[in-house]
Amino acid sequence: AARLFRKAAKQGIAHEQLNLGNCFLEGRGVAQDEEEAVKLYKQAAEQGLAEAQVALGEFHEQGTGGLAQNDEEAARGRLPSRVLQPGSTRSVTATRRGKACRWTRRER
Repeated sequence: AARLFRKAAKQGIAHEQLNLGNCFLEGRGVAQDEEEAVKLYKQAAEQGLAEAQVALGEFHEQGTGGLAQNDEEAARGRLPSRVLQPGSTRSVTATRRGKACRWTRRER
């Protein structure tokens, strides 16, 4: 799955940047690399993908993935979660439970 996500992510498809970021977070099909995951989440977030914005907020909250702990950025990341429909996203916390690269297509 990571190989397919990488191809689409290089084309600038935000959902696939998020999916590939999740693969890097968990080391599924690629070497585990939180900083690479953050870079991909940033690319997706810059395109307005709420799930990626939430993920970045979680990294800021925890001060991981090469990001400094920053309460203001963490709070900003939580804002998009209020507009997401239940079940349309899995947070970084959920991916850490082994759900990376298992995204459904229903949120598209």
